[in-house]
Amino acid sequence: LLNIPVGLIALSIVLRFLHLPKFHRTDKIRIDWFGAAFVVMALVPLLLVAENGREWGWDSASSMWCYVIGGIGVVAFIVTERRMGSDAIIPLSLFSSRVFSMATMIGVLVGFGMFGGMLVIPLYLQLVQGATPTESGLLMLPMIAGMMTGSIASGQVISKTGQYRIFPVTGTLFLAGGYLWMTLIHLDTPLWWAMVGMFFIGGGLGQLMQTLTIASQNSVSGKDMGVATSASTFFRQIGGTLGTAVLFSVLFSRLPDTISSAFGNEELRNKLMAAAQDPAVAADPKNAQILELLKSAQSGSGTSGLSDALNGNSSFLTGANHDLTAPFLTGFIDASVTVFWVGFGVVACAFVLSLFFRPAPLRNVSAMQERHDEARAEAKLAGLG
Repeated sequence: LLNIPVGLIALSIVLRFLHLPKFHRTDKIRIDWFGAAFVVMALVPLLLVAENGREWGWDSASSMWCYVIGGIGVVAFIVTERRMGSDAIIPLSLFSSRVFSMATMIGVLVGFGMFGGMLVIPLYLQLVQGATPTESGLLMLPMIAGMMTGSIASGQVISKTGQYRIFPVTGTLFLAGGYLWMTLIHLDTPLWWAMVGMFFIGGGLGQLMQTLTIASQNSVSGKDMGVATSASTFFRQIGGTLGTAVLFSVLFSRLPDTISSAFGNEELRNKLMAAAQDPAVAADPKNAQILELLKSAQSGSGTSGLSDALNGNSSFLTGANHDLTAPFLTGFIDASVTVFWVGFGVVACAFVLSLFFRPAPLRNVSAMQERHDEARAEAKLAGLG
């Protein structure tokens, strides 16, 4: 509901002010309906199993059907795109460019790490730092500041020098460094520490987002720039969607083990038992649900109920006694650190790839001007003929 009016405003501005020249093709235009259908057939089942595989079981019948349908969709999509040639929604000829292929691979990895981290950090701010959802959004401003700084600085350098090869390297280095910084978080880590990590993550993303798109655009001819741009964005979004599904699966798969380990910590357990026996703590209604969970665990259910407590509504932690919540929060942080390590590993792979990345030089004229010049040359040749 918030995005619809913003989108309508953007659409009205585009219709009112964006006036581009039209180029008429003389050959027959084919619309790649089957390619669009097969790409959906390929991706949706794989995304479903990535999100639900932990509950279904990665080798369950439902997961296997998703693997099979997704695999058939991938094969059918490739065959269709090969037959459609230049009219394909993602022409396979794009991948004949080493620069485009490398930029796409780096973009997928960056998208994987970006969205996973951006969705786990707000949970940390709300659960561990006690922020409300609105406050957690405001506390993400260091990441936004880093993105703006990285984007503006890299853009200025590119516009003045025409060089941009360094930014995939420095961008992935900043991003990996931010995730590595976040792996050092523990229960008593001050808020500023997380903000520093967010700034580095944002700074890396700011250097990468447009730079990879520029590399894709400059790796193809002017007539393919539009599809190269859309394909670059598409694959980055696919990486982000997979990152969200996989990293959330890692988070919630780890939570039962990390929370059980936290309740097994002698220091945390002793503080929790002392707090539970305090009459003032017992009388506080904010502690009621935690005390009920502890009572159920002592009566025979063991730590299974405690381990699964954060898989649902975690609002029972809000305002509760610190010693009662410490094992839950410690378990959540330990699980989050695992996610940050996975994000670091993925982005580190992108950093290694960036060292071998040799993007094409920037164009001297715009793609629109190239297209215009080509049209004039074709018209001139036709007149001579």
